[in-house]
Amino acid sequence: MRERIVSFDVGPHPDVEVRIAAGHIQVNEGEPGAVHVSVSASNPDKLLVEQFRDHIQIGEEGRLRGSYRIRLDVPPGTDLVTAVASGNVDVNAPVGDVAARSASGDVAIATAAGRVEVKVASGDVTIEESRADTRVVSASGDVRIAQVGDDCSVSTASGDIDLGTITGSVNLKTASGNVVVRRYEGDNLIAKSVSGRLDLRIAPGRRADLDIRTLSGKVDLPPPRQGGPEPTGEVFIRAKSVSGNIKIDRA
Repeated sequence: MRERIVSFDVGPHPDVEVRIAAGHIQVNEGEPGAVHVSVSASNPDKLLVEQFRDHIQIGEEGRLRGSYRIRLDVPPGTDLVTAVASGNVDVNAPVGDVAARSASGDVAIATAAGRVEVKVASGDVTIEESRADTRVVSASGDVRIAQVGDDCSVSTASGDIDLGTITGSVNLKTASGNVVVRRYEGDNLIAKSVSGRLDLRIAPGRRADLDIRTLSGKVDLPPPRQGGPEPTGEVFIRAKSVSGNIKIDRA
């Protein structure tokens, strides 16, 4: 395996696009004003690596067919687009907008300041922190998001959904899998599951307006509030499950 290294000078708001058939894409934090690209493969020179102003494009010409290991060192806040048919995407740098697609492989994002959109056919999705609108679609795989500072939408055909602290509107759908929201601080939460458990925990100090339905499952609600200060806000929760228990609790 040979390594090819290319460096580019960029402005304050660069964006990088990577499209490969197979391999591994790793994005690390680099210094401002430069993007460093490392390509490892049996023939790394076959991969197109070029720059147009602040846009860096990496990919194969024509039909995607090669396998490459790509490491990127990018400035903080870089916008990122990745597409890989078979392979993992690891974004360790604090980036801006992220659009990631994988037919078979995991996607992991540390911190994104901009909009996040992830689509995977088979693989797990992990996001530590997203500060803007976040959308994840997965056919088969678990989705774990620790923190979202805006709206969040997650849809899975087969897999669990585990969310930490969310402040915006939430829309969650899974055909077969459990759903957990550990601390919801927004005002509109919708969760639907055909076969799976719904566990939704609301930040304290909120009055809940509930719309809960399950055909064959148990509903577990928190006990009435006993004393203490009056609620300062209201949250609407719609939870539906065909076959599964629903639990609403305080975080």
